[in-house]
Amino acid sequence: MFWCAGVRSLRATLQAWTPEVGRTRSEDERDFLRIVTAAGLPTPVMNYEVHDAEGILRVLDAAWPAWWVLAEIDVHPSHATTVGRLADGGRQNDLVDHWRPLTFSRSDLRDRPDVVVDVVRRVLRSAGAPVRPQSRG
Repeated sequence: MFWCAGVRSLRATLQAWTPEVGRTRSEDERDFLRIVTAAGLPTPVMNYEVHDAEGILRVLDAAWPAWWVLAEIDVHPSHATTVGRLADGGRQNDLVDHWRPLTFSRSDLRDRPDVVVDVVRRVLRSAGAPVRPQSRG
């Protein structure tokens, strides 16, 4: 059997890989996916393609299309610019007729994952997703 340094790491990565993880475009998106799935929430579709009211193709960072909930992970360098923020806001506004938009920052993912989980859980529940309330205890 062939063995070299890093084989265990590669095997662990391949075992953790799912189609949704494979569709992430950044470590921050992978962090978001890990946070929500580790909390037992439904797995979002990553980089979900949808057409807005004007027929323009948009790519949502994460979406639960069955419940019309989307999450944007605003950590890319383009989000730091005024133009980037306006583009993101405009994209979300174009989808607001049907979608319930959520926005999380890198700081939310790294420093407040419990808040991310709580917000996603509440919005999914209010949208009708089969999500149990968080146990207090």
